Amino acid sequence: MQEYIQQIITFIAILFILFTIADVVLTLIAKLIAFVKTTFDDVDFDIGSNKRKVRK
Repeated sequence: MQEYIQQIITFIAILFILFTIADVVLTLIAKLIAFVKTTFDDVDFDIGSNKRKVRK
């Protein structure tokens, strides 16, 4: 029974660590996307016949 409880605790700890890492990675990706959007704000991202400049 003790080993079973230990395995559950280890599993929860690993999940917590993975979620923390995923949260950090997602935050970094979001910051990177925001940086790219502000840097290339007036670059044309539209593809096709309805091309237009995007400006703020």
